[in-house]
Parts: sequence; C-alpha cells; structure tokens
Amino acid sequence: MKLQRGDSRDFASGNKLTFVELLQCVPLIEMLRVEGAYMEGYEKSDTAQISKNFPDIQDYSGFALDHLELFWMEYFASEDREVDFLKLIMAKSPMLKKAQIELCIGFSLEEENKMLRNLIRLPRASPSAKLIIKRPKPAS
Repeated sequence: MKLQRGDSRDFASGNKLTFVELLQCVPLIEMLRVEGAYMEGYEKSDTAQISKNFPDIQDYSGFALDHLELFWMEYFASEDREVDFLKLIMAKSPMLKKAQIELCIGFSLEEENKMLRNLIRLPRASPSAKLIIKRPKPAS
C-alpha cells in the first residue's frame, strides 16, 4: 500500500493502516502527526502479526526516514509501542527538526520525570533535532 500526497482516504471512519503499512509510507512524509490513542487499538495479537509481516521490527534497519522534518504525537502515555515508535522516528530521521509529544492526562510528576530520563537518551539521526514534551492543556 502506498499513500501519496492528496490521498483522500478517511482513516477516522475505520479505514486503518497497520503499523507495517504506515512505516512503509513514512520515508516520503515530511510531517507526521500521530495520536497515542491510535496505537492503543492494537492488542498483543496485532503485535505478533506485525512481527510476522515485518521481520526487522526490532532494529528497523530497512527504513530511512530521510524527508521527515516535523513529528507530533498527542496523548502520549509512554506505552512500549509509543516509545518504540518515537525511538524509530528519532533514530531514522536525519532531517528531523522537531519531535513534539503531548502527554496524556493523568501523568504524575514522578512518572513524567522517569519518562524524561529515558527519552532524553534516545539516539538521534539529526544532531539538531529538538524533542519537546508538553503537558496536556487544562480543560477550560
């Protein structure tokens, strides 16, 4: 499956990409916005299917995210799948200027500090990439 500029598929109405399909499309994308809630929809059985279809899931050696400059993730809960996806983005995006994650509601300061200690050490393909972490906006 290939996504091209101007693709009009309505993914909000239930047409979903697997992570494998999404990752195969990423090399052409300059900006990517992901909701952590999208990742929550995958159960452990889906993870096994992804590994079966994509043998390099652990090291991502087959990917080059050469065009990605901006990455946003909303509702980040520091789940393993979310952290792995962020690792991929940071490690394989030599043109990345900014990666911004917005935490989900309910993060304690202790949890946030623990997460920050882990995320700050992520390897980066772009030496100038900024990792910005935002707390959720308070309800009005």
